[in-house]
Amino acid sequence: MNLTRVCWLAVLLLLGAVPLAVLVPSAGAPLAAAIQSLRAVASVPQQPAGPAATATGAAQPAASARANHPPVAAGSGAPTSGPAGASAGAAPRPDPPAGEGTWPAPSADDRAQDPADAPADRAPVPTCAPLAEPSEPAADEPRTARSGAGRAAGPLPPALRPLPLRWHARLAEAVYETLGAASADYAVVVKRVSDGCGVALSRDRVFYAASLYKLVLLYDVFYQRERGELRFDEEIVVTEEHASYALGPLLWPVDSAVSIADLAEAMITQSDNVAAIMLHKRLGGWATNQRLAAAGLRHTQLTTELPTTAGDLALVLEGLARGQAVSSRASQEMLALLRGQKVNDRIPAGLPQGVPVAHKTGNWENACHDAGVVLAPQGAYVLVVLSEETACAPRVAKLSAAVYEVLAADALQGHFGAP
Repeated sequence: MNLTRVCWLAVLLLLGAVPLAVLVPSAGAPLAAAIQSLRAVASVPQQPAGPAATATGAAQPAASARANHPPVAAGSGAPTSGPAGASAGAAPRPDPPAGEGTWPAPSADDRAQDPADAPADRAPVPTCAPLAEPSEPAADEPRTARSGAGRAAGPLPPALRPLPLRWHARLAEAVYETLGAASADYAVVVKRVSDGCGVALSRDRVFYAASLYKLVLLYDVFYQRERGELRFDEEIVVTEEHASYALGPLLWPVDSAVSIADLAEAMITQSDNVAAIMLHKRLGGWATNQRLAAAGLRHTQLTTELPTTAGDLALVLEGLARGQAVSSRASQEMLALLRGQKVNDRIPAGLPQGVPVAHKTGNWENACHDAGVVLAPQGAYVLVVLSEETACAPRVAKLSAAVYEVLAADALQGHFGAP
């Protein structure tokens, strides 16, 4: 039997086309078992390599819902592709261990949520244990506009520098207990402005922003004013195209001249889409995305898909609360506008009467959000809640109440200093 024939017979054996007993009657059970093992291995379907093969990314709203929402003006020059690498949604977390013990602080690689499978006998960590590394952005890139389509971005803003997140164990338990199984549909960031104590659940998971894009657009409006690129008394004329983005009654008739200041106020306090589109067109979508990226927003873009994350929004809000977003004056002005938000059925609804909140809500199909700075009497804290629910107000209000209760208890114990 020559070599070629031997090779063909081996192939036929592996494929099962020829029984082993026909070719080698004396081979016996050991050889037959080995051949069967090889066949079993050959029949196992191969899995694609790498985490991208199984990670599906954050669930996005239905394409029809995104298409009907008017976030981005046509012809803005903004790229249409969203950020890559959206992490998969969080699975429901089991109950924490009984007793006083708490989950240990997460590692730097998985600090979006504390580990759900930590051994019960592991030593508890103190309140506000530091993470393995600061949650600061990478070293600054040269602050110059990159080449690309659309309006030039000009000088880019400095990166926002947040305090390192210090894991607050009791707060984490309160968040998970409040959300329960619904935590799979949520991302939450809580962060005390004075010392960085807080918790983050799925903070890098990408959600559809809905009207929360207006918060980051407001940041860019003030940055451009700071640079002298636009004045708040500058007026823009409402066109038929602008008016086509209205989801309700027009605040200004077509051909009206409206100031930048009035547009910014209407965009935030009334979540007016026409005002947002007019400002977005004035700034330029591609250029705005460049400036947001330079500020440290890794996932948020003003594109058709409107991607954002709880971590990005918390970064901007912390900058406002610490007076570092654009400038101290600009931060205070933006907070004042956000305090005028008309929809108060989520974060504010869970707070004691009279506690002010500078916040912005967002609603669309499979998107219900609230993000803001709670100006508590003991000190400010950032609270961002993103969800894939269509209606989330009762759950977010309950979560807001739970967060306030934990941080108020900290104040009584002397852990909660004013920023």
